[in-house]
Amino acid sequence: ANQAEFYLNHLETSSVQEMRAFIKKGLEEWEAFNSERADPNDPPLPENTEASMEYRIEVKNHVYGSSVVETAYLNLISLSDSIEMDKLIVNRGNCRADYRSGANPITYGNSMRFFLNCDPRNIREVTAVLKDGRQVVMSPQ
Repeated sequence: ANQAEFYLNHLETSSVQEMRAFIKKGLEEWEAFNSERADPNDPPLPENTEASMEYRIEVKNHVYGSSVVETAYLNLISLSDSIEMDKLIVNRGNCRADYRSGANPITYGNSMRFFLNCDPRNIREVTAVLKDGRQVVMSPQ
């Protein structure tokens, strides 16, 4: 901890190589510490835990000169600790959803935002395809 504080306080004078070596050494020590503490009798953690998500539709009106343009967004919210998205399929591919913002993987309670290129009132099914191949199918609430 003291060495980390030193590097944080001396970022301008510490070389990148010094900081990388410090981080690598710390990571190796952390992994060794965790492997020593692991109980060999503990059951392995499941690799494919249940992924849970929900979505919300958001419609905004934007004024451009004398015109009002309605813009629809789909906010995909994670109800699991961490979900890594691959793609989003809306209405079985009949509504294009373009990524707008949000971090991937999505952590619990956070969201990714997508611009919808269809009437948001007609959305009946949203499928989130995860990086590991699992699919989370969501219906309107």
